[in-house]
Amino acid sequence: MSEVARAADPTTFGISPVLYVQDLEGTVRLLCSLLGMQVRFQLGDLAHLGCTIWNGQGGLEVKRTPGPVAPATISVDVGVLVDPLCEAALAAGLSESTAPEDMPWVRRTFTLVLPDGHRLAVSGPVRV
Repeated sequence: MSEVARAADPTTFGISPVLYVQDLEGTVRLLCSLLGMQVRFQLGDLAHLGCTIWNGQGGLEVKRTPGPVAPATISVDVGVLVDPLCEAALAAGLSESTAPEDMPWVRRTFTLVLPDGHRLAVSGPVRV
């Protein structure tokens, strides 16, 4: 048996990376459609997306930038099979940098490239 850590309030409640894009509305629509994300709020050149409409959890800030975009990689863990997500992304015009593949750590992953060059590394359960 292992020893349980002493109960304590967390110092950090969530982390929300910022994804800079040229097309804010199109990127928000795409992420909500493909990944089932929810718009928590949108104000001017900033949209805050979450996995649910509730506050108090991590999410993703999508921010319009007038200048060049430095591509980032964001890991996305999903609770559904990834093959239909990959097919929907390809049908929506996104390019795939890696096809869905089973990993030794019992996850199935693939990577997509968004229009601004950002990479979404999507990981979900393996097929049964």
